[in-house]
Amino acid sequence: MRWSGETIDTARTSATVTPFVNRAYTIIDLRAEMPVTQTLTLFARAENLFDDYYETARRYGQLGRSIYAGFRARL
Repeated sequence: MRWSGETIDTARTSATVTPFVNRAYTIIDLRAEMPVTQTLTLFARAENLFDDYYETARRYGQLGRSIYAGFRARL
């Protein structure tokens, strides 16, 4: 789980522009791996599992749900 409270984006702040406040967000990630043999492991991970929209800076959205899978071999 990744959590961020509200943050203030001051990149475009001046005397006449009010700073933008990015909303707080919580993102859930999952990871798993399973050994197949002593030298081969299968793995998978899901980032932003619930496909939540969030911004780390104003108008800079992050990736939606991402899923990765593969195997790792050690000799």
